[in-house]
Amino acid sequence: MRVRHPLSGERERLLRRAVATPEQRRPLSEMEADGTGSEMEILVLEHDGRILDTLWIERVGGTDFAAIGGITGPRRELLQAAAAWAEWRDLRVFRPRTPRYGVPVRNVS
Repeated sequence: MRVRHPLSGERERLLRRAVATPEQRRPLSEMEADGTGSEMEILVLEHDGRILDTLWIERVGGTDFAAIGGITGPRRELLQAAAAWAEWRDLRVFRPRTPRYGVPVRNVS
């Protein structure tokens, strides 16, 4: 398995998968429409050429925090990659006290 950035031809498939994901903080389509550019990241977890899950994260405007907009499945690899993205930008990850999926995230604060 590997975490990577989505390819240009995968956009529609990722958006369909994101729409089907319940309990999103911020829908992927909305985040993309705002055009936050380098202030957001979309990550996919791939295995044998097949996308297993997707995560999207963004900087919360005017703060030193990053917030995960949504994740299509409880994947530790995606959460770790999101924390690394935030850390590289000197951001702290905002998350609820009780993770929905019970997967620990290294707090970047």
